[in-house]
Amino acid sequence: MQSFENICIRCWRSLWLNPGYVESRVTIPVIALLTIVFLQQSYSHALPEVGYLVLLDKIYALSYLLVITAIMEAIITADWVKNGKPEAYERARRIDRPFLIAQFLILILGVGVLIGL
Repeated sequence: MQSFENICIRCWRSLWLNPGYVESRVTIPVIALLTIVFLQQSYSHALPEVGYLVLLDKIYALSYLLVITAIMEAIITADWVKNGKPEAYERARRIDRPFLIAQFLILILGVGVLIGL
């Protein structure tokens, strides 16, 4: 379980980058998404086939959701800063920090709810 959390947190590091580094801010979450897909595929081959979602599938679904929203946030802020105005960079920075905090809380609470804490 630590591997997907580690990937999600590394994905969010891209949002700490300067909003002008659009390629890195979009590429890092995409690579994280591909990594999660491959991790899920490798784990699914080791588990027996069942007709319902197991806990690991639910956790992967949560991580897909978090990484995809990080990609969307990176794309939206990239659109804001494409004109190069300083207020657009500040606007992107202002949304990055609350977004990171919300993502982290959703990860912790979501996993907590899924495992029944």
